[in-house]
Amino acid sequence: MLYLKHVAPSGLKDQLDSRLILQDYAVKMENLKESLILTDQEASTYPAWLVAVKIPSCPGVHDLKNRAESIFVGIGLYGLATSKNYAKEESIQKFEKHCLENGG
Repeated sequence: MLYLKHVAPSGLKDQLDSRLILQDYAVKMENLKESLILTDQEASTYPAWLVAVKIPSCPGVHDLKNRAESIFVGIGLYGLATSKNYAKEESIQKFEKHCLENGG
């Protein structure tokens, strides 16, 4: 998709620079609904890709509380954000803050 930025017409290049989102997040299953609502409000990028995530228990891996008892889901956003609320850096920071505050 990044190749597209080099061959796209100038009007589309501007949209790609300001609206293109390529981001993955892992959240606990019990926070999935809240996470998807935030994703919709901030980005409205569809489809949102969901995948089960196994967090290995080994040295060097981020220590997550209650890891063994939690199921994690990866949320992947790849495309153009269509929400009027989307502001590239601010929206990404909101997603990251949400993940950190909710054990993701």
